[in-house]
Amino acid sequence: MRAVTILGVCLALGLSGAASAQTRGNAEDALLEQVRTGQIGNRVDERRQVQAFSSSPAKEQQTLLREARERRDALLAESQQLEEVSRRNDKVYKEKISALRTEMGPNAGLFGTLQQTATDLIGLFRNSSTSLEYPQREAWLAEFLQRMEKSSEIFSIEELEKIWFLLQQEITASGKIVALQTEVLGESGHRDSREVVRDGKFALISNDPEPAYLTWDASSQRASMLKRQPEGTYLAQADNYLEARG
Repeated sequence: MRAVTILGVCLALGLSGAASAQTRGNAEDALLEQVRTGQIGNRVDERRQVQAFSSSPAKEQQTLLREARERRDALLAESQQLEEVSRRNDKVYKEKISALRTEMGPNAGLFGTLQQTATDLIGLFRNSSTSLEYPQREAWLAEFLQRMEKSSEIFSIEELEKIWFLLQQEITASGKIVALQTEVLGESGHRDSREVVRDGKFALISNDPEPAYLTWDASSQRASMLKRQPEGTYLAQADNYLEARG
């Protein structure tokens, strides 16, 4: 019975490995379904193999058991080899990173400063209504940070200039009054395209289709309607301001 158990475990490992290789790269739903059906199929095949093993002559059982053990030992040896390769690669990677840091010399401090600056700018831009006009800034900074964190590349002069430009662009945009067509998130969650006036970074207003004050929603990166509009003459003042601009 012990031989049957060992054979069943070895066969299950082999079948599971084959199923895993076959389903790699498929969509998540398809993968989940294949895993489910594969598990059922593995159990059926395992029972069939165990039954065939039990009904085999003793000499043939010894042959099957030996083959299963050899397969197990081969897989264990391959796993150990792969682990050793992984350890060597990790050591080489750390050595290369150390050499890169040494090569950078005085620029190492600037390296960390750029990382912190890029991180700070992402937070600044996410909370700024100027992102209505410049929505791609955060993506570029995130990609730049990812490369910097891997430490596989030294920043370029062009990237330094890009960061300086993005910061200057934000400063300039913060002092402008700009009208643009953009998607606005309504109180009930629906989205409408409206003409919006951005007054620096201090206010977002619209009179499309009626006067309204908006707010910048950093989580959705959209302008959204205030849940409660100001009372009194404030809406009329916004309407008069927009009419005067037109």
